[in-house]
Amino acid sequence: MIELVISIVQLPFLVVGFFLATYLLFITIAPILIWKSKNEPSKEKKKKFAIIIPAHNEEKVIHATLRSAKQVSYPSDLFDVIVVADNCTDRTAKIALANGAIVFERFDSTRRGKGYVLNWIIPQVLERFPKYEACVFVDADSIVKPNFLDEMNTSLQKGHRIIQGSDLVLDNSTAWRVQLMLIAFALQNYVRPLGKSRLGFSTPLKGNGMCFAAEVLRTMKWDEASLGEDLDMGMDLIALGEKIHFNPDAIVYASMPTQADSAATQRTRWEGGRFVSMRTKVPAILRQAWKKKSLYIFEAALDAAFPPLAILLLGSAVFVFLDIVFLKLGFLGTNIFVLAWLFIIAMISIHCILGMIIARVHPRNLLAFLYVPRFLIWKLGVYGTMLFGKAGKNWVRTER
Repeated sequence: MIELVISIVQLPFLVVGFFLATYLLFITIAPILIWKSKNEPSKEKKKKFAIIIPAHNEEKVIHATLRSAKQVSYPSDLFDVIVVADNCTDRTAKIALANGAIVFERFDSTRRGKGYVLNWIIPQVLERFPKYEACVFVDADSIVKPNFLDEMNTSLQKGHRIIQGSDLVLDNSTAWRVQLMLIAFALQNYVRPLGKSRLGFSTPLKGNGMCFAAEVLRTMKWDEASLGEDLDMGMDLIALGEKIHFNPDAIVYASMPTQADSAATQRTRWEGGRFVSMRTKVPAILRQAWKKKSLYIFEAALDAAFPPLAILLLGSAVFVFLDIVFLKLGFLGTNIFVLAWLFIIAMISIHCILGMIIARVHPRNLLAFLYVPRFLIWKLGVYGTMLFGKAGKNWVRTER
């Protein structure tokens, strides 16, 4: 009787875990099975871009971002860098002006967050500067790769109206936390979108390194109350029939905080926004997928609802431990559940190893895996703060 209860209780978790791990491995292998040649730069007339950088008290990092944006290998007369100094009390605006950027200053202490900023700046930019044919959005703590605009121009010329680039992490060989984030971003923001695009699916919006044709922006409005406004916008667009194209060669590198407190603030905001999006957006997207009988929309909902890899691994390991205990106590007469959970862990491990090869992650970052147990404990603390505290419900700037 006890064995039956144990089996019935964990069987749904096992089915879900197996499905998620299989999906993960399938999209990881897709870029290998479905090969595409590298994009050739478009020879058609080049588009005119606005590089928009929302910034709140970013005087410590924005100079490097502006320098990289101004040095892209694209005709200087075909793009401008626009900084939105949002509720800044430091030298962000002055530094931006000194580096040749067009600066908009916004002061509104009650309407804080990226959604408010985007809804405020986009109409002004499109109205005052009708020459722009597309806008790209870059975080104020990022480095833009020189070919970024060339890649976005090529994608636009091919007919794509919404493009997400590779949002990766600047390497920091002295900070294990940053190295783990580098691996996580490589898997989630490069390998998974690459596999999805090879299979014909859409990619989620990441917020950093995304590009929109001007005619699309004129019809859009971000959810101002959301902490995951980019993820929400991406799901809304997919539900409306838009496809978000992934260009793996349009790369921005984000700078990650090295201190635990700052990293926790950042992760809490990200994960809090993602969990709210899962609760409020995914059910509606699933209904749309069912109504339209659309695998394309269903896959987008699945991607949005996919649990953090750390939680999937940790949950699988916990079930392995419990099943071994049950075996030792005689509550289970077979080790089939242990083998099934180990198989799931193996599939996830293959995803990580193969994904790191596909994303060309430097081998030295493998040493960061020694800190995985510590990272999991830290991340459980972050989730505990989210579940039992107020963190993640309001926008909070990450300290540098």
